[in-house]
Amino acid sequence: MQHPGSIDRSAIWARQNSRLEDLKKRRVATPNNQQELRDGDLNKIMDRDLYEATKKGDVEKFINALEKVCESRKLALWQIFNQVTPSGNSLLHVAASSGSDDVMELILIHFPHIVTEKNSSEDTPLHVAVQDKRFDATKKLIRQETNLKIIYSKNKDGKSPLCLAIEKFEFERQPCEEAPWEILRLLLQESARDEAYEVKMGMSPILAAIKKRNKDLLKEIIDQLPKLLHVRDEDGGTPLHAAASVGNYKAIGLLLEECPYLALQTDNNGSYPIHIACESGKFWAIKPLLKDTWPDLAEIKNEKGQNILHVAAKGGRKIAVRHIIKKCGEPDVIKKLVNSKDVDGNTPVNLASMHNHIEVKLYLTMAQTTRLQLWNNDRSNNLNVATRIWQILVYFWLLAVFTFN
Repeated sequence: MQHPGSIDRSAIWARQNSRLEDLKKRRVATPNNQQELRDGDLNKIMDRDLYEATKKGDVEKFINALEKVCESRKLALWQIFNQVTPSGNSLLHVAASSGSDDVMELILIHFPHIVTEKNSSEDTPLHVAVQDKRFDATKKLIRQETNLKIIYSKNKDGKSPLCLAIEKFEFERQPCEEAPWEILRLLLQESARDEAYEVKMGMSPILAAIKKRNKDLLKEIIDQLPKLLHVRDEDGGTPLHAAASVGNYKAIGLLLEECPYLALQTDNNGSYPIHIACESGKFWAIKPLLKDTWPDLAEIKNEKGQNILHVAAKGGRKIAVRHIIKKCGEPDVIKKLVNSKDVDGNTPVNLASMHNHIEVKLYLTMAQTTRLQLWNNDRSNNLNVATRIWQILVYFWLLAVFTFN
């Protein structure tokens, strides 16, 4: 037996649909009502009362406002549904943003094509529903579009609704509302239905999650869409490259756990993730990569023939240099790292000297395994470099002595 309330609601909904069907049949005969509204046409701008009725979500008032616009502006109903706000939002955008679920459902039944319309920021109604954390609206919009087109749709910033959903999360230490989780899981589940999701998404949600520094968020995405682990960015970098560049050690640990071979993938410059970590000097990113990349780190070189000590020395990353020498393994490996030459014949000391990183040069030249007699392709050796270092130090010492005396 049905509850009386459900009977009343069904009857009301049937009457509202009937009213809208009747309204659709009006004013369709004249030539003016058959023409598309252009951007310069004042009738293209949404009626203010209709806008307010859509925001409030009362279906009766919404249909009343539609009838009023039909009569006052002499427009067919389909033309009214092509009207937009000054920022290009359709009636469906307004309803999705406001949580006007009943109005949304009515629009989707009678004018489903509006689901793919974009505003001036190229946001679809799904974009705005996600941005405003409207779970019910998100669910209705996704179910309407069976081919998943709107899930992959990009706005002006190149962001899909899924990327926008990820942006709603705070850092891991911050509590998160339930709505963003519900929306995220819904979008992930719908994306997973598509066997080719990894080639359609554009900006990878994994990269967005890495920047948010939320391990639970990253884990959720990987569990639902594991193929994204192998999607590369425009520079050929893997998700592990991205995690290394921002020093997200929790993401690095999770990625290595899910797919250890990511540590041995190179980007377009031939750099491994550990090169990126050493180049940026992110200590917490270097630590797990030193252990899990390769036993003999001297074999890990980029397209310039540079090992991890080369890139750290060139960037003046003294903490990274010190950590590599102390922690990277056997003395023979350290010796090869310190004295290895790149394609230009430069050792790490040569590169530190060229870029005037005095502290790095001092640390490298004092290492017992450093061979100071090595020459680069320009006939400059480490001994000359070390000599220049001490000359600089003596100069500053003498300057200080004479200044204070």
